[in-house]
Amino acid sequence: MDDLQRKKLEDPEYKSAYIKSIMHLSYHMVFVEDFDEGGFTVDFPELPGCITCGDTIEDAYNNARDAQRAWLTTCLNDGLDIPVPKPSGADMTIKAVSDAQKGVSMSKRYQTVNDMIKDLDAGV
Repeated sequence: MDDLQRKKLEDPEYKSAYIKSIMHLSYHMVFVEDFDEGGFTVDFPELPGCITCGDTIEDAYNNARDAQRAWLTTCLNDGLDIPVPKPSGADMTIKAVSDAQKGVSMSKRYQTVNDMIKDLDAGV
């Protein structure tokens, strides 16, 4: 981040608009369903340390958006560069993980949360 950008970010209105614009960047989300404990964990591979969870996939998605906003805002506040999303062909991946004894797992990529929910409701 250059000095001019840092100076602009001191203006609260500019900063708010900038955060809204970068929230539209498509960072890949990985959802992991835990069959043993219940719920879902979500992380963003391109945003190190940006991880959250939720009891339902909808909660996990909403919490992930909040975590993404907090992560990006912290980068801006600390004057750090915002990573550019990598093209992945899909915005979300879900991994369903059962207990270690069964060793069963699956992974599937989705473009929308709605597609993910449809598969989960159908037991896919």
